[in-house]
Amino acid sequence: MHWYFICSGLFALTVNALPATSGTHADAVKSLEVRDVPLWAANYSNAVDSTGAGFGRVQIQYWDLSVEGKQGELNNNGPPIPVVTHPKLGKALEIHLTARGYPDKSESPAQERWEALPPKAALYFNEGDDYYFRFDFVLGPNYPINQRKFNVINQIHQADNKCCSPPVEFDIFSGNLVVHGENQDLGPSATYEKILGAVQVDTKYKVVYHVKFGSTPAKSLLEVWLNDQHVVPAFHPNTTTIRGGPSYWKGASLYARWDVAPYPQMTVFQNAHRVGSTFASVNNN
Repeated sequence: MHWYFICSGLFALTVNALPATSGTHADAVKSLEVRDVPLWAANYSNAVDSTGAGFGRVQIQYWDLSVEGKQGELNNNGPPIPVVTHPKLGKALEIHLTARGYPDKSESPAQERWEALPPKAALYFNEGDDYYFRFDFVLGPNYPINQRKFNVINQIHQADNKCCSPPVEFDIFSGNLVVHGENQDLGPSATYEKILGAVQVDTKYKVVYHVKFGSTPAKSLLEVWLNDQHVVPAFHPNTTTIRGGPSYWKGASLYARWDVAPYPQMTVFQNAHRVGSTFASVNNN
């Protein structure tokens, strides 16, 4: 189940926030520079696919439409996602799902997900970890922006596979980009939804988000910037950001119900995937 909200302020990195140095200005500047290098960033310059851009394993999955509501097995060794040259993004992943929404279910299986995960050093996050994430995207010309069923374009997933939504997911829902999360272990009220802003096809968007990972709401934190606007100031999601073990970032994603139109294919283009310990480490172009 995936349903769906917002908030402002601006992360400021000051010398006072730096780790201890020898006390000189040069040391402080050096420390600042080190902190503002991403932990990991995809590199698309010479890449032909997600593997060449620095991603690790790829997950792909299909619905078995011959049985109502049946999902196929998740393949953790799927084919790499191709890199193309996009007029608004430059080099970017072209993530598409095929055989979508065919009304009489005569084409089976229908592709449910295609996701490229970062390498292990930038994949798993534990209690107390504090990181910033980024992805830029353009929705393909036939992307169904006004539908009201889940279609995820980025997510941080929980360790367990219990139903339903992960701690942090970004969806296109009723013409908006939405961030959403659930935790049914804490009861039906443990959910949040934030509308980040209206979206259109063939338009570039930049998303930066900040997550503190915790197994209780008090230890969890989320804030979001859309196109350099601080649309969700820091809050403590009542869902927690860790469930059942380390959370993991599905760096490049497209994941949707089989009946989310259009047929035969829906596409999102993404690049600028990166993760770091400061806002500047992922925000700088």
